[in-house]
Amino acid sequence: MNKIKNQATSTQIIKKSTFIGWVSSCSSKDECKEMVHSLWQQHPKATHICVAYVGNTQEDVWFDDDGEPAHSAGKVMLNVLLKQDLLQCIACVIRYYGGIQLGVGGLVKAYTSSVSDTLKQALIEPITYQPILHFNVHFDYAFTLWESLKRKKFDLHVTVNDNDCSFVIQSSLEEIQPYLALIPSTHISEVKENMKEV
Repeated sequence: MNKIKNQATSTQIIKKSTFIGWVSSCSSKDECKEMVHSLWQQHPKATHICVAYVGNTQEDVWFDDDGEPAHSAGKVMLNVLLKQDLLQCIACVIRYYGGIQLGVGGLVKAYTSSVSDTLKQALIEPITYQPILHFNVHFDYAFTLWESLKRKKFDLHVTVNDNDCSFVIQSSLEEIQPYLALIPSTHISEVKENMKEV
């Protein structure tokens, strides 16, 4: 998966209508709506500002045709973002109507090309993830495990609790498994693995 590192814009004129493409990184739907509100403040005389948004997964999406015929704008803009495997991003197209109707087919082409052309101006890079492990170890084994992992230069954080220690380690379960195998199952909690963007 990929993400946008910078804001980018592009402009094209089709049959006297001006289409201004705009893309940016975006961390939430609320931030997305704030960005659209800001664009309306910058372009108060625009006819439409159509939007496509992708969140932390490709199932977390939202789009708005803003009065254009259904699925002629926001949905096709969203398709461009999904085909580029983008996450955490927003695409907007600001349209100033020029008096000539484009028809649904013309609108689909215009909104698709606006986003595609704008993405060519953007810096896009792959998203990389680091596995993070969480588990608890009884006092009888916690210090020995901590010593072993520190000796091997693992990036870890340990919190002392009443009866055990909580470990948070930046590593895969496969790398840590040989150390965990030395601890009786009754003295270690279930190991939970999450992925953190880096």
